[in-house]
Amino acid sequence: MNTKTKLLTRSGLLIALGIILPFIAHMTGIGGRVLLPMHLPPLLAGFLVGPFYALVVGFILPPLNMAVSGMPPMPTMALMSLELAVFGLITGLLYKKINVFLSLLAAMLTGRIVYYLAFALFIEFGNPLIMMGSGIVTGLPGIISQLVLVPVIVYALEQREQTYTSLVSHSA
Repeated sequence: MNTKTKLLTRSGLLIALGIILPFIAHMTGIGGRVLLPMHLPPLLAGFLVGPFYALVVGFILPPLNMAVSGMPPMPTMALMSLELAVFGLITGLLYKKINVFLSLLAAMLTGRIVYYLAFALFIEFGNPLIMMGSGIVTGLPGIISQLVLVPVIVYALEQREQTYTSLVSHSA
């Protein structure tokens, strides 16, 4: 399978995951603002498909979810498109330069800053730091799960890829 096909396939799977996870989260009754289920796929995408594809995955997930489920509502959907695109872009750009955990933290912080600055500029003028603090407290369960799950998933997939590459090179 060529590289472009692999990247498109992975991107499609991450998009599907980004539609399924919010549906499951809403079924629990806890909701998206707490669990942040739509955040996971673009964060993973930066590590798995690189910055460009990850930016696209993040940008299109909120409108696709809105079309399928009506959530997130406008204007949250537009702001989340920016936030999730930044998540994917930053993890993709930083992945090979710094470790997975720091790439993840930088992406999460940058994406949140973009979200709240856009909110303050375009929706309702207010102090973005206060809004960001409130959003972080509300989303703490989701943030913690991302900080645990994303590195574990990325490291597991890296190990799998190394094992596969080793097996292929020994058989050739």
